[in-house]
Amino acid sequence: MGGKSSRHYGLTDEKLIEYTELTYLTRTEILHLLKLFVDIDDIDIEYHRIAFGEIISRFPQLEHNPFRSRIRRVFSSKKDDCFSFEDLLDYASAMSDRCPSTVKSAWAFKLYDFDEDGQLGLDDIVHVIKALTEYRTTTESRIDVNQIAQIV
Repeated sequence: MGGKSSRHYGLTDEKLIEYTELTYLTRTEILHLLKLFVDIDDIDIEYHRIAFGEIISRFPQLEHNPFRSRIRRVFSSKKDDCFSFEDLLDYASAMSDRCPSTVKSAWAFKLYDFDEDGQLGLDDIVHVIKALTEYRTTTESRIDVNQIAQIV
């Protein structure tokens, strides 16, 4: 007990318990994420970081998310366009149905704060609108986006 177990891909039982206590994920969800993470490459999960593109290949819901570039930036603990297993857990936990709305709101604020100045300004709102509408560059639509952002 407590040692490394092949059932957990090198994750100790103690660490698994810690993850269930620190996230809004169940043991089963954590083990499922662990399997997907380890399947990308035969890795030591404690120290390995995987390129975000590889993460997207295992999680198609990210591929079509209009905020995928912000997710990559906000949830990457080293801001290196890579995810550790714990980065992945942070993301999955924040998106969990069991995650309180206050925690979700804090993560959403970070996602929407494109210039990372701790405030949601006009430029941030323009970025959000562009991301949500798959903004096409024309002078006419640029005026509409700025007007909408000012109203918001």
